[in-house]
Amino acid sequence: MSLRKLYNSKVNIVRVTKTQTQGTLGGWTETLSVLHRDLPCRINWISGSKRIYFDKDTYFRDAKLYCDVVDVTTEDRVQYKGQVYKIVDVADTDELSKFLVLTLRLLK
Repeated sequence: MSLRKLYNSKVNIVRVTKTQTQGTLGGWTETLSVLHRDLPCRINWISGSKRIYFDKDTYFRDAKLYCDVVDVTTEDRVQYKGQVYKIVDVADTDELSKFLVLTLRLLK
């Protein structure tokens, strides 16, 4: 069975662009632009809290999102039902460039 038949949600993938602000403090501002609008996908919510360790960084993952291969990086974000999620990991599931698995963490 094709994974596409299991797609039951749509999300927006948002590209974050950082630009330096004017002034002596050298601050940064973020500009958000929608990269993919209403991308068909399937979201599997993680029950409970699973702690993942990458070197010294620790995070709680909230969901895994399955979608077709699109231009997406860990610098992008996912918008779904008024919430914004950071993309923690991007994986090509079968290494055939057919489907991606995005690991998501809710931004607060």
